[in-house]
Amino acid sequence: MSANLRLSWAGDFDRLKEFVKSDLELQGSWSSPANEKKLFVSDNVELLWWKNKKFLKINGEDANRIKRCMINAMFTSLNLDSIKSGVDMATNTENSLNENQPTKHQCMYGL
Repeated sequence: MSANLRLSWAGDFDRLKEFVKSDLELQGSWSSPANEKKLFVSDNVELLWWKNKKFLKINGEDANRIKRCMINAMFTSLNLDSIKSGVDMATNTENSLNENQPTKHQCMYGL
């Protein structure tokens, strides 16, 4: 995963906590080391979120897997019907839309 990749979380803190618990199924604890900064610590990953900047930083052994899962969650939440209907099937582009994207099961239990 690119070192230049920057993630943002535009939702509020409660929704981020819900996403981490329910969608990523991570177990850990949250703290507020600074007023606008929120920190989630788990065994193999650390998430830092700055409320005012909406910047999300992910560190740790599982950082790349979590980033892929978050990107996949954003990707699969989009309605791609209009995009897919315009895809030229001869190029097989439609099949590459989901290529190398982890499933929720893969996100939770390793890739």
